[in-house]
Amino acid sequence: MLFRSLAGPGDAGQGVTRTSELADSAAQSRRHMLGLILAGSAAERQGYTQRLELDSSLFVARLLAYSAMVHREDTRRLLGELRAKWDAYQTAQDEVVRLANDPSASAAAMLARRGSMPLYEELRDASTQLVKHNVLAAARAHQAIKSAIDRAHFWISILVVVAAGLGIAVAFAITRMLAPPVRQIEAAVRAMAHGELDSEIIYTAGD
Repeated sequence: MLFRSLAGPGDAGQGVTRTSELADSAAQSRRHMLGLILAGSAAERQGYTQRLELDSSLFVARLLAYSAMVHREDTRRLLGELRAKWDAYQTAQDEVVRLANDPSASAAAMLARRGSMPLYEELRDASTQLVKHNVLAAARAHQAIKSAIDRAHFWISILVVVAAGLGIAVAFAITRMLAPPVRQIEAAVRAMAHGELDSEIIYTAGD
């Protein structure tokens, strides 16, 4: 459980980064769409069309890479919703590209771009929701790690107290075992110092 929690903040942090990259790809695609509509030459339109194709490929590649690293069901569900929003927006974007590449349909292309705005807003909202989800997941994982560390500190403190208590008990037991013989030796030495050479030291082996 601890190792699973330790992996959480990193995964969620990567999720925030990857979702931000997805939102950036979508915004870049939106800007290139406008550039395509406003392009004044066939070469410019071709250049913007290629950029839009690259934006779309990059968005899908980033989304697939993010999905591959996700294991949580709630995150996978949000990614599925984001993919559905992108597919809907992509269809509208393709229509804008088709119209914008026809110089006589520039007005229709602009209207189509405006019509795609609600789909883009839904896509952006889905990205925002995914970012919030990852931020909350990171906060929960951080709290889980903090709780695990606090529990570890508590049990370490308990073990230190128990070890200290056992050490004191062992030292006290050894002291009680050694004190009587030491006192006997001390008494015998004092007796011999006073000329009592017949003093005996009684030793009883414990084995």
